[in-house]
Amino acid sequence: PQILCNLGSAELAAGRPAAALAAYRGAVAADPAHAEAWYNLGTLWSGQPVRRGAAEAAFRRTVALSAAHVPAWYNLANTLLDAGERAAAVDAFRAVLSLDPGHADAACNLGLALADQGRPDEAEPWLRRAIVVDPGHRQAYWQFGLALRRRAAGEAVASSLRLAAK
Repeated sequence: PQILCNLGSAELAAGRPAAALAAYRGAVAADPAHAEAWYNLGTLWSGQPVRRGAAEAAFRRTVALSAAHVPAWYNLANTLLDAGERAAAVDAFRAVLSLDPGHADAACNLGLALADQGRPDEAEPWLRRAIVVDPGHRQAYWQFGLALRRRAAGEAVASSLRLAAK
């Protein structure tokens, strides 16, 4: 199964996604517990909106097999966020951050998901964390500014948005 998984990655790198899909499917058929093959399937499918459900299922399978697989948790969270499943995305982003507290993108996206749920007070600390971890994280500054604007925080909004505009 590992050889098939490696073949899938090589096929994908060579621009042959159909061949990569066949190799990854072969890997999970040979070993249904091959977490990396499931993760690669999810990654392949996540770029195709029509396959979002399959990507989500593959990422869920990956984290069921390997609970500490940070990239799978992160991609699952983003897949859920893209599907509008904010509450489930929040849980998945929290899982990422419990495994990797310094994951700036997960902190930013958790803040975004919370803000989208109308929870700006809960969003702000996560957006701040993303900024502290990665001071150049423009998206975090942008989202932080929007969260502050929701609370009408005046100059703090302008300051954050100026940093995002750099």
